[in-house]
Amino acid sequence: MPGQKQDISRLNFACYELRGVVDFKIQNARCLSFPDRGFDVIFCISVYYHLEIPFQVLEEILRILSLKEKIVSGDFNKKGMDIINE
Repeated sequence: MPGQKQDISRLNFACYELRGVVDFKIQNARCLSFPDRGFDVIFCISVYYHLEIPFQVLEEILRILSLKEKIVSGDFNKKGMDIINE
């Protein structure tokens, strides 16, 4: 299933002529392979709702953020997901 989601994402990026702008990786969000302070901005959209232990993931995100530390985050609760599913 994760590979299929990457395929859909790749098609979306190609549709907007953004192929090659993003490198897709599948990793354990509680133990990422990226170095400390390696990113200036991290986008987490519709992620936390699906996690069993969101605080562990958030700690890992904070570890890999640079000192500029910008997180763009958005998520739905169950009601919001039900609306999307309709």
